[in-house]
Amino acid sequence: MTAVPADRLPLPALRLLTLALAATLTACAAAPAPGESQTPASDKLDAFCLEAQRVVVRTAVTPALVVHDDFDAFVRSKAIIDPLTIQQFLWREDGLSGAPVMISCKLKSADHLNEAFGAGTAAGNGRCQDMNRLTYSRVQASLGTAATPPVVFDPEEFVKNEENPGMTGPDWLRPYEMTWRDSGGVLHVRSKGFRVDWLDPSLADMPARFRGVQYCHFIAPDYLERLLRGGAEPGIIVGKVVVAGPPPDLRPAPGAPADGSPH
Repeated sequence: MTAVPADRLPLPALRLLTLALAATLTACAAAPAPGESQTPASDKLDAFCLEAQRVVVRTAVTPALVVHDDFDAFVRSKAIIDPLTIQQFLWREDGLSGAPVMISCKLKSADHLNEAFGAGTAAGNGRCQDMNRLTYSRVQASLGTAATPPVVFDPEEFVKNEENPGMTGPDWLRPYEMTWRDSGGVLHVRSKGFRVDWLDPSLADMPARFRGVQYCHFIAPDYLERLLRGGAEPGIIVGKVVVAGPPPDLRPAPGAPADGSPH
């Protein structure tokens, strides 16, 4: 099975979800409350990356969220600090109208939040799989522990572009097998992500729009639940090959339009 992005439709208006900036700080992601048993439904995924920002970056500061229906617009988008804004795209099974299988989020990094909003705003960057584990715990609470098969969350989630870290986006978006079963029948879930720290001295010369970000692919809650119930088969390939724009160190001439590099 292949998830196909919604890039063949006319560019629709983006749904901008603007939320107030929270003042309360947190040091770690919250676990599901006792008795919490409902996984987010397909029609409630429009705020998924807001929770991912909180869980992965370990912060209570709430950004604005832009939910993209158009894949190319998502590719061109950036997570920005002023105004604090993150980006989201939903991948669907078997084309444009199938069930959700993966959510891609462009998040802001902990070090950039701490510089912009004060020390302690974010407790430090976690992993993309932290959010997948939270999703699994919610499915487990819904199905019951005894009825929920175990899942292995692949720890090797980070994508690297050693030659040009600022152009890791195309590697992140490239198709990959998100789920599979091993010889013992155990389900494996792989995430795929990368981080470019704002304060990394080796990247200080990189344009600001490419720094201070953490990108993640997450399994959709409904898809994970279907896998665990036996209502879906693993082995799905998700992603799309994109053509990289000019490297970020090749700045446009004065007056030239900004590039749409897929980072």
